[in-house]
Amino acid sequence: VYAKRFRFKRWDVAPAAVILGEVGARIGTFDGAPIPWHGPEVHGAALLATPASLWDEAVARLSP
Repeated sequence: VYAKRFRFKRWDVAPAAVILGEVGARIGTFDGAPIPWHGPEVHGAALLATPASLWDEAVARLSP
């Protein structure tokens, strides 16, 4: 499980999203939302990456 609050832009996490998707893991924000790949740049978000089997539990523990 990787969980961190930091400023990032989409291209900072895009490669990891591809790799995680290929191995069946998930990546998004602490509230369970996917990373917004379109629209304004992402800044100050909380990034979460987990194996798919742990996603719901991690979101439940980290959601505000």
